[in-house]
Amino acid sequence: MSKKIIVISLLFVGLLFTQVSTQAQIQDPLPELPGAGLTPNSRFYFLERVNEAIGEFLTFNTEAKAKLQVGRALERVAEIKAMLAEEEIKLRGLNIGFSRLQGHMKRAAEIIQRLEQRGRNVAGLAIGVDTGFGFVNQHLENVFEESEEKLEKAAGLAEQSLEQRFAEPAFA
Repeated sequence: MSKKIIVISLLFVGLLFTQVSTQAQIQDPLPELPGAGLTPNSRFYFLERVNEAIGEFLTFNTEAKAKLQVGRALERVAEIKAMLAEEEIKLRGLNIGFSRLQGHMKRAAEIIQRLEQRGRNVAGLAIGVDTGFGFVNQHLENVFEESEEKLEKAAGLAEQSLEQRFAEPAFA
């Protein structure tokens, strides 16, 4: 009889903690996206890249550089969102935005790996960066959900364009 009471009380406590952690996750909203600034569709986008390169060069703390990559990844999501909100979707700009987003994730992982190879304890930094990239992924999913119809239409137009190009004879 006492074993049943202990098992039931443990289940009750487990359910209680599960409920509390679920409520904490619900109450912890996503951080806001930063302003998009210039997007890869802009002629002056190179100025943003130069500005970011200078900022990274002037960041001397290696851990801060890893955290900077998370911030930059959030900026790329904001840029992608802004480009998807434009009248005409330009695939070249989206491609640049996605490749730079992947680059930030890769650089953060490389920084953490280098620190670990040097014998530094990177557990806290890795958790922080992982959490930050979790926010990036959640924002990206939200952006895709908001723009799903527009993306499908753009994909259909791109497919039609390719079909027309290959259907036309090369020498007319």
